[in-house]
Amino acid sequence: MFTKIEIPPLQSGILYKDNKFYKRLQSGIYRFFDFSRYRVTLLPDIPCEVQIYSQEILSKDNIAFRASFVFTYEIVATGEIAVLSRDDLENRLRTIVQLYARSVISALSAQEIAAHTFTLDPNAIGEQSKRAGG
Repeated sequence: MFTKIEIPPLQSGILYKDNKFYKRLQSGIYRFFDFSRYRVTLLPDIPCEVQIYSQEILSKDNIAFRASFVFTYEIVATGEIAVLSRDDLENRLRTIVQLYARSVISALSAQEIAAHTFTLDPNAIGEQSKRAGG
């Protein structure tokens, strides 16, 4: 009646009991009685990279730019996170980054975008504009 579940190295498991968050499992081997009531989602314990390709974004002066992004994420705490899979998590993060990128870039003119290599941190963009005399 016991079911063995193994959480591989460099991953952690989010354990759900009766479809509700139960606890976070570290790497290791666990045994559960009546495992039909439990479900585990594996998530990475190391920094991971996600790429977003060819996003068309309009500048403040309505000029279209096509951009690709790479971002890194690391899960440091889960709380009562509801995640179906690592792909589900990365899709959610991808959507958040796309919306954020659009909001930052659409606030800039085409000249500001073309003149600077920048990060999506709005504070860094403002600092670069000040240094460039903009």
